[in-house]
Amino acid sequence: MSGIVDSIKEIGILPVSISITALLIILITVFLIIRRKKFKSVVLKETCGVHAFPKTTHELTLYLKDNLVKLLEDIDEERFKQAHETVEGYLKTISENFLLVVFGEFNAGKSSFINALLGEEILATGIVPTTATINRICYGDTAKQEIVFNDGRTQVVEDKEALFSYLVDEENLKRIDYVRTFYPSNKLRHLDIIDTPGLNSVFTYHEERALDFVHKADGVLWLFHPHQGGSQSEKEYLQGIKDYGKHIIGIMSHKDTIKSDEDISRLKDFIVDNFGDFIDQLFTISSRQALQSTISGDERGYVESGIGETEEYLTQNIFDRTKRAKIESVILSSQKSASHVSMVMGRELEQLNETKEFWDCIAGIIAQEDSSINRDIHRRVLRNLQFYFEQPRAFARQEIEKVFSCKEKFFACFRRKRDFTFSLNNEFWETLDTGGLESSIGAIIEHIKQRRHEILKRVEMELIIENEKRKKSGQELLGIENNRLAEEIHDQSPFENNEENLAQTFLQEDVPRVFSAHISFAELYGTRGKCFSQAKAELERMVFGSILDRQKMLFRHIMNRLIRMNEKVNNRLVQYLSACILRGSSDPDEFRDMMSLLERQKKGIDDVVDNLKRLCVCGNLGDESSVNVN
Repeated sequence: MSGIVDSIKEIGILPVSISITALLIILITVFLIIRRKKFKSVVLKETCGVHAFPKTTHELTLYLKDNLVKLLEDIDEERFKQAHETVEGYLKTISENFLLVVFGEFNAGKSSFINALLGEEILATGIVPTTATINRICYGDTAKQEIVFNDGRTQVVEDKEALFSYLVDEENLKRIDYVRTFYPSNKLRHLDIIDTPGLNSVFTYHEERALDFVHKADGVLWLFHPHQGGSQSEKEYLQGIKDYGKHIIGIMSHKDTIKSDEDISRLKDFIVDNFGDFIDQLFTISSRQALQSTISGDERGYVESGIGETEEYLTQNIFDRTKRAKIESVILSSQKSASHVSMVMGRELEQLNETKEFWDCIAGIIAQEDSSINRDIHRRVLRNLQFYFEQPRAFARQEIEKVFSCKEKFFACFRRKRDFTFSLNNEFWETLDTGGLESSIGAIIEHIKQRRHEILKRVEMELIIENEKRKKSGQELLGIENNRLAEEIHDQSPFENNEENLAQTFLQEDVPRVFSAHISFAELYGTRGKCFSQAKAELERMVFGSILDRQKMLFRHIMNRLIRMNEKVNNRLVQYLSACILRGSSDPDEFRDMMSLLERQKKGIDDVVDNLKRLCVCGNLGDESSVNVN
């Protein structure tokens, strides 16, 4: 122990402390690395699952196709045309070669760049007829060209002169889909290159056809001309391509026309500053110098041209891994398109939920007020009918008193009158005050109208407040502009043309109107009047019961008519307001079904997005060694 202490004293305390600290740092770092690897392994297991994950090109292709089909089922083609075209294009071409599309404005040097990239002058350059159409360069055992027409027909051309003479005619150009050029280059075995007409050229038809290739492209090369590049139109084109989720590689051409390296650096900085958000990489080349150096074997000129750096990047990312690059392009582009659609649908669902909540509030107000109106109708009809039938009750009471007067009882006892018939006939009922009943029913109808207008005003105010909120947040307004909303609703009043004489209709209902009660006095004889009170009570019960039955029946008829009328008015109001609030849907159930469908579609899209993310995490897309490319 003393030896160790002596050794520490000889070496010094500070170096020993530093060594121990360094050793601790190394141990902690190793521990964290091991722990991170274990954590990553656990995450991968949770993310990818315990089942075998597709790794070979064939397995990944089948897995992708299945997910792309699901995407197409859930993406609305009319609303998301761009995303639908992208996914549909990939589904059709996923098993085909990698499609590298070369874009750029007119005279940017696209054909010259392709010649330099392939090491031979395959395509004609300059302002020639072939630059006015789309050229597709594919692998072939021998070099040849053929015209592919819009209807799918093909025509082999013998030489460039024959092709030029055909393409000079503008009408012929409109019948052509593209010109296919076959060339025996190893770079083209799993790669097709699309040479597009110059954008902003006079050939607008083929410019549109060139843009149709955007959703089919697996990779995009964009050529900037150093002396005319950086325009606003280029930015718009690049933004559109980026919206499809495409990787864009920038190429600044005509390097040999730039005077100094400082000017080259300045132009590159300008492009990066203005277009850096759209392009992944930027290379500067001289296509003419590159092609001449390749043909002559000038290695120095080849390096100076800049094509070597460009080709190295393309080789690492595309040429040496075309199968995986194709799958990677499909995954990333489809994922971006699907994520965009999901995001839009998510925002739409949020707004629809807000609209539904607002509609539930309005529907609650309408239902509450409608229930209150029905209670009012019940109370008012009942009160009016009770008042209306007081007169027949009083008349019946007088008639009963006449029947059981002392005179009638005397005759019944001493003359032994055996029976008596008491009746309330049509003549009795016609003495009722029908005019008063009509007035009372009319007053009830006017009350219903007034209550309905109060509901309209309340709903109108709620709509105005809601639309003001939506204006501030930039959301779509509900129904009509708030300044015209009240006028529009009142103009659509469901009470129009509904002024019928309900009371007269009710009084003409098929209701028994004749009542008669047969009373036998034979049983009362000799009772010395003790049973007359019982007979009177029985007669009153029958007469007033008949009047009450008449009153109840009339009450039911009036209530049914008024309730049906109010229900009809309420249904019209609900239909009108739901059409204003629920995006033109007059049936709230249809709106809910539409929301449910949208939710199912979004969930289906989100599931596919998750699957594509899992492919990126677990599919080893960058590992070509495990891929069977056959």
